Amino acid sequence: MEHVAHPLIDALSESHLVRQWWEGRWPGNAVPFQVPARPDFAELDRLRDLQGTGLADREVLCSVVEAQYADADMALPKRCADLKQAEARTVTTGHQLCLAMGPAFTWYKVMTAITLAARLETRWDTPVIPVFWLASEDHDFEEIASVWSGKEWHKWAPPAGAGRGGPVGRMQTQGMPEVLREWGQDAGLSKSHTEELASAVKGTLAQTMRRWMHQWFGADRLVVVDGDDPRLKAGFAEHMEKEWGQGVLATEVSRVNAVLEASGHSPQVHVREVNLFHLSEGRRERIVASEGGGWTAGEVAWANADAVREHLATSPESVSPNALFRPLYQSWLLPDVAVVGGLAEVAYWLQLAAAYPEFGLAQPSLVPRDGGWWMSSQQGEDLESMGFTHAELGQSVEAWERDFIERQGPPDADHWRKALDGGLDSVLAAFKAADPSLEGSVLATRAKMEKLLEKLDQQGRRAVRRSSSEDLDRLRTLHAGLHPEGRPQERAANLNVLLADREGNPFARLPEMEQGMVEGHDGEEWTPKTHVWKTRSA
Repeated sequence: MEHVAHPLIDALSESHLVRQWWEGRWPGNAVPFQVPARPDFAELDRLRDLQGTGLADREVLCSVVEAQYADADMALPKRCADLKQAEARTVTTGHQLCLAMGPAFTWYKVMTAITLAARLETRWDTPVIPVFWLASEDHDFEEIASVWSGKEWHKWAPPAGAGRGGPVGRMQTQGMPEVLREWGQDAGLSKSHTEELASAVKGTLAQTMRRWMHQWFGADRLVVVDGDDPRLKAGFAEHMEKEWGQGVLATEVSRVNAVLEASGHSPQVHVREVNLFHLSEGRRERIVASEGGGWTAGEVAWANADAVREHLATSPESVSPNALFRPLYQSWLLPDVAVVGGLAEVAYWLQLAAAYPEFGLAQPSLVPRDGGWWMSSQQGEDLESMGFTHAELGQSVEAWERDFIERQGPPDADHWRKALDGGLDSVLAAFKAADPSLEGSVLATRAKMEKLLEKLDQQGRRAVRRSSSEDLDRLRTLHAGLHPEGRPQERAANLNVLLADREGNPFARLPEMEQGMVEGHDGEEWTPKTHVWKTRSA
């Protein structure tokens, strides 16, 4: 395979929040909160020694992780032993529990965490463990239930009683192996590889995702953590009680949101009065304040703070942090020096800058995940022959068509337009000298002529479009191949399908891709990258 890596930040618009933050242009002025750090190695050195993450009892954490692997009937990763060391640090990423690991960007997330952790471990000569955080308490089943074969979506429809409607990680997985086998056959995967994926489907969806993670990344390279555990939540209960009763995030996130909005940015995630959910069998309901005092979640009610405290003491597993509060739970639990996420995730972690100190926590460094494109040698040749660069891969098909037409040099009326503009002053002066009231007529005539020239320009472009119809068909085919269902490849295509070789085995190509990730980050400082892999011609 051929591989090149480009700086990801350079491909973002100048007005993009993450680019402005990365380049030190946001927030710009002094603000009453500590702006989260980018992954500068000197800053990571500081965060390594800063107290404020991983405040949970490490023995309890490791005991829970060991139990989670045992419950899934899996061997404990060797890295779990490293996690027990007081000086150990973590680099964490996470994602929803999608079928067959979901879109390709899940792989980029995890490999970004693995690669950065390895760099830091070498730098510090102390354990730095990559962690995958299972988004097991998410409830959006529709977002996780389908997988793309390269031809169509295959959807899992679990039977009644599987737990749909509540936290997806607790769902049972009946019917999923059959969906995966149909998808694997449609996608051209080998029967053995499809069976390997299907054989991992046992027990809950959280346990299944844990097995898939280790199938792809090996038995011992990372640790998978599920925060949906009563012992872990019991330790975090005092912070949930504080959020429940005092609405800390509503206050502190709103302070950051005001800065975002003043600089022209919309907050990524809406902050609630209480940023917690109540979980029950097949249900996940928002906790809201009652008009007469106390709180409710569906049919469950708490009359006062004492009732809340008692509930958290006896049933901590039934309370779940929402998208904004979950990062603080993660930072309390894990000794994170860095967290890896997509651009939208980085944006909502920025919203939490003022909230972390209120819970006695230090915010980890924010690391935009790497991204990438996988293309055949033919696609690479077509891209080059049409004059497109890797920086343009993410653009819409309309932008591609417009740029392609412009590169063909369509006829235009620019010289005519310049001649008219050059003579306008003298014509206007002559008519005004004859009758000042004619100025409006002269300008109106010029405006009509401009519209006619614009129409002529459009006719010229349409003529080039007609003569280039075969090339434009080839362009659309190329774009559709790199943008399944109109989405960027990494956000729709499954990596199992993208990497499958002639024998239908994707794993054979993984070592080269992983090496490309490492080589893409061999500089003195860490920079998010967009990788482009291209198969070699036969």
